[in-house]
Amino acid sequence: MVQPTIFTQQGGQAIASYNYTDLAEGTGVVIYYGLTNKDNAATNYMLSSQAIKSSSNSTNIITAGTNVNCNFDLTSFNIPKEIKGTAYYFGGICGYSGMTGYITVQIQKVSGGVESNCSSVIQSETFTMGAGEGGGQFCLMAIPLTQTHFKKGDTLRLNVIFYKTGGGSAMGFTHSPTNMDTGQAYPSLYPNVTTQLKLYIPFAIGD
Repeated sequence: MVQPTIFTQQGGQAIASYNYTDLAEGTGVVIYYGLTNKDNAATNYMLSSQAIKSSSNSTNIITAGTNVNCNFDLTSFNIPKEIKGTAYYFGGICGYSGMTGYITVQIQKVSGGVESNCSSVIQSETFTMGAGEGGGQFCLMAIPLTQTHFKKGDTLRLNVIFYKTGGGSAMGFTHSPTNMDTGQAYPSLYPNVTTQLKLYIPFAIGD
């Protein structure tokens, strides 16, 4: 009787899961979705590799000249990680016709409750919402990273600040992993509209 051949994993090595790899850059890219969860005290912003339903699908403000500052946190790392290369932010902008505004994004590390920056602040173009757009536009921004080591227990953070610059009705940014309609943006009716927020993070591999 022929005995089956059994292949075992090498000790000390973990199998990492990436959405895709860039062998030339030595990175594996993971796509994280921005979303919220709510408890009886607050709305919490978070990142998840799973496209689960968000408690709220957008964050909006009404008054021109104001902003809203949101920190999307990933669950703390269970093993050391290192980020390098260029991250990408893809997300929807929602609002009523005539509203204007823009967003800034930045990648940060939180270690022992202390923030440090892994990138510069990246600013989008200024968006002017128009009629007949399904209430939504989107932006894609490259975020060059400072190569940064994360130890076990550290957290990766995406900071998003939305600035309302004009108009007297609601406008904001979206964060629905399942691409749900919001009060201003309707992907179910307009295929070119998105309400997702995706963050593409390159991790060092093979070092």
